[in-house]
Amino acid sequence: MSDQESLAEVKAFIDSRHNETVTIELLARLACMSPSKLKYSFRNAFGSPVYRYIMETRVRRAERLLAETDLPVAQVAGLVGYKKAGAFAAAFRKYTGKLPRDARNKD
Repeated sequence: MSDQESLAEVKAFIDSRHNETVTIELLARLACMSPSKLKYSFRNAFGSPVYRYIMETRVRRAERLLAETDLPVAQVAGLVGYKKAGAFAAAFRKYTGKLPRDARNKD
């Protein structure tokens, strides 16, 4: 498997497991790369560090859940892989500029 194929597999893995704990070590094993090579290669291939991609994937999923459901913010946090609502709110605000409660679809 080429590095590009391995990186595509890593990206698909992240996209499908946004609610699980995903570590660099796990992703490196999946890609058959060292952790440092994975971080370097992922950034070069996709223009974003792997940790940022994981966080942004979780936040995008959370935005959809908040807009489309009435689930409590703490439950949405858990569904996208955060154990603590405070950490989720901080990440959400960092990437969207707003609080999770403000992301609700207000018709």
